[in-house]
Amino acid sequence: MRTIVILLSPIFALILNIVTFDFFKKRNRREPESIVIKRERLILINITLQGILAILCQSPTAIITYLTQVYLLNIPNIYYLISNFLLFSHFGISTLITIMFLKDVRQEICGSFSGYVDHNLVKRFMKI
Repeated sequence: MRTIVILLSPIFALILNIVTFDFFKKRNRREPESIVIKRERLILINITLQGILAILCQSPTAIITYLTQVYLLNIPNIYYLISNFLLFSHFGISTLITIMFLKDVRQEICGSFSGYVDHNLVKRFMKI
């Protein structure tokens, strides 16, 4: 049962992203020039990139888990390290993608760090 959940999670995430993409695509056809629609388009791109990244980064861990449980293979530790690195780096990369695409989040991060570092440096880095 656990293996089925591990293998189906990325597929479920992909299906959910396709449904979300289809919803926003239909909505974009109705009001193509609205400011809200442009913001939703950026959110859609963000969600899509995070979904693709999740599938790419979580698949090696799911495959290794499947191989070790079903076929009882002895996989070297280096492969576990690489798959765990991909799995856990996904969360940091997703956060960076969110910061890059959503201006509101960039401004909030800039406000949070402005007391600790040079404000101009943060503004230049985040292009606010």
